[in-house]
Amino acid sequence: MTIANALNTQLFGSTGTGNFVGANQPTINQPVIVGSTSAISAGNVGEIISSVIASGSAISLTTATPADITSIALTAGNWDIWGNVSFIGGTGTTFTFLAGWINSTSATMPDSSLISSLGISGTITNSSSVGFCVPSFNLLLASPATFYLSVTSAFAVSTLTACGGIYARRRV
Repeated sequence: MTIANALNTQLFGSTGTGNFVGANQPTINQPVIVGSTSAISAGNVGEIISSVIASGSAISLTTATPADITSIALTAGNWDIWGNVSFIGGTGTTFTFLAGWINSTSATMPDSSLISSLGISGTITNSSSVGFCVPSFNLLLASPATFYLSVTSAFAVSTLTACGGIYARRRV
């Protein structure tokens, strides 16, 4: 008996060199390697769920008021989640604080360890933008949940909008 046959017998009750069939076929929730144009199907390791709001659809902000940019709904499982935010100011907008985060509660700041912020002051010229990544973290969800990409800023003089993306990849 070959090592492969011995292992097949020990793990799955099957011998031989052919494919697993019938009751001996293992159920493994893993992605199948497919062509570069195919996505990994829902429920499989590597599945990606995302939502991106482009600069042309940026949300308007009110100073010192948390706001959601976008959200995603995740099913039960183990997920890595991360994001990025960009603040776009009107010419002459001054700011003293910019913050972005991901939370399961809409427009609510989480523990400070999960917030990415720039505690700097500046003036935006020529409607430019300031952007940064939001910290990534691992989630183990027992049931489905929605996660929000949110921001806040202290700003004055002109307008400020925000855009960005939230991304999650299934681990197991």
